[in-house]
Amino acid sequence: MISVGRIHHVGFGQLGPENALDHVVVVMFENRSFDNLLGRLYEPGEAPAFEGVLGKELSNPVPAWLPEGGRDPIPYGAARDMNTPAPDPGEEFHHVNTQLFGILDEANRGQMEARGSYNAPAADRAPTMDGFVADYASMLLFENGRMPSYDEYAKIMSGYTPERMPVMSTIARGFATFDHWFCEVFIATLRERWKLGAPLTARDASARSFGQIFTSLSPRAQDDWPEVTARPFPAGPESMLPLDAPLGLLGKSLIGGVFALGKEMGAEVPDFKPDQLLTGKDGIDAAQHVLAELFPRLQER
Repeated sequence: MISVGRIHHVGFGQLGPENALDHVVVVMFENRSFDNLLGRLYEPGEAPAFEGVLGKELSNPVPAWLPEGGRDPIPYGAARDMNTPAPDPGEEFHHVNTQLFGILDEANRGQMEARGSYNAPAADRAPTMDGFVADYASMLLFENGRMPSYDEYAKIMSGYTPERMPVMSTIARGFATFDHWFCEVFIATLRERWKLGAPLTARDASARSFGQIFTSLSPRAQDDWPEVTARPFPAGPESMLPLDAPLGLLGKSLIGGVFALGKEMGAEVPDFKPDQLLTGKDGIDAAQHVLAELFPRLQER
């Protein structure tokens, strides 16, 4: 994301300090894509240049080797919970090849590591973006030791709505957001700015520097900073954590973090078993009990 201050002045081919970016904010989420988090940031026509997922016919086929092979392609939809997809999709080179090109060699099916090939396409083949279901179903086969169900692997074809991601979406709408990314990295620029010396890796040595599009090392005078109008911050809907529904893995992890902090600081912590069923209300009540003991003044509010 780029600060909105001078973004309307920046033009390709007009590089120089007078058109430089003032700030670059890098928000990193492991195993999260732009489409998954921000693909629905704008409605069709709201921001004409935005390359999101709405207003497009996006789908992936169900591979023939699955029991449901031959079903209609799975359309890209909205995530049903706050931990989608879980478990993680494949990350390594051969998994990405499957995701982008739809190639999954039989020897690699149901395998985490590549077995003799990297599902590599021909050099002149264009990405078809039709292998995300195939790769995720293969990863689930590896993780679970059985063929995954349709509902399990269909989750990979989903992303979050702004209502589900109120904080991230509000931040993104207040900045200019990169909706195209061409595999460039900031390695060289950070090494230059942090004075780390010679390139650390071959990838570092070949990375392009972005130094020419940043301001100089001296900060711009504050009286020249742009005026930014704050937008109202949306309230988080209760539906994000239904009080009467069982907590999923992510919810239990968050509550578990509160309990671990309480134990470390000597607070009285409820004795919940790892496999115990907890609803949203159970988790919130227990967390409030622990936090109230750690921070007594919370009880005064």
